[in-house]
Amino acid sequence: MKVLHLSNGHPTYGGESIYVTNLVRELSQQIQVECRYFGEDNFTTKNLQQFGYLNHQKHQFQLDKGLNIPLSAMSTCLSFLTDPVDSDIVHCHTWYTLLAGVMIKRLYNIPLVITVHSMEKLRPWKQETLGRGYQLSSWLEEVAFQEADKLIVPSKQTYQDMLKFHKTPPEKLRIIWSGVDTDFYQYTNENAVLLKYGIDIKRPYVLFFGRTTKQKGIENMLAAIPYIDPTTQIVFCMGKHDHASYLKEIESKINLLQKQHSIIWLKNDWFEPEEIVQLFSHASVYCCPSIYETFGLVAVEAMACGTPVVATDIGGLNETIAHRKTGFLAPF
Repeated sequence: MKVLHLSNGHPTYGGESIYVTNLVRELSQQIQVECRYFGEDNFTTKNLQQFGYLNHQKHQFQLDKGLNIPLSAMSTCLSFLTDPVDSDIVHCHTWYTLLAGVMIKRLYNIPLVITVHSMEKLRPWKQETLGRGYQLSSWLEEVAFQEADKLIVPSKQTYQDMLKFHKTPPEKLRIIWSGVDTDFYQYTNENAVLLKYGIDIKRPYVLFFGRTTKQKGIENMLAAIPYIDPTTQIVFCMGKHDHASYLKEIESKINLLQKQHSIIWLKNDWFEPEEIVQLFSHASVYCCPSIYETFGLVAVEAMACGTPVVATDIGGLNETIAHRKTGFLAPF
């Protein structure tokens, strides 16, 4: 048995990256695994081959940004097809890889499995970033969901959403909650990372991790800051942004709040896992104010490090957080 995984950013892109990294690592302990992802580097270990592919045209499409994103993704999907496939199953992650998944299924007559990390139909704000490209990404997703032999959903809410918005036959769906490596994600006394980033180890802090995008509900957290004790530090670990105007809006609000509150904004696109564990371990609270999450892996990672979570009562978050036991759920 050999499985081919197709991924947008493995091994360096947010929750999907962590999910795929851990999944292929564990699967490769039992079977042959190949991973093709958007990137340049190749990695090979026992039972596991990982190959990076670039845009098939080797340049950016000379169109508006919204169309450029999905067309470039589709072009990279064609790059995935430049090498033969000898796997028994193809497993896709995020809409970026779905064109390749459908084509591999058809060309090689093998089953297609898709993990539903998100649904375009429930992220309408992406039109601000993709413009007309949003219609293309939504179409790709719809076609691939129909073509898939099995669809893995990470929560009961996503299961219901697939039934409602995509009319998916229940027999094609399988709920498999995401997980974390609790041998790695656990409390640590180490605090060198806090000192590195200028966080006062003697004062409590509220922590946020995520991309600078409307999906993460950052403005909701910013609206709550005036109600937090001003002696408490607020640590934002925010990387890539989806839209320049949204980034400007967030920057403006943070600049105003910094006049009365201690806000530390770490603008890294990538944090080493060891750094994340230290940041989680010493936070008084982890805040997850998302307006849409199919699961919310970051909240489970925080809890694995012994940190209580305050999160919006949505999606998979209310299936992992026990209200008033492991954290608090806020009505959305």
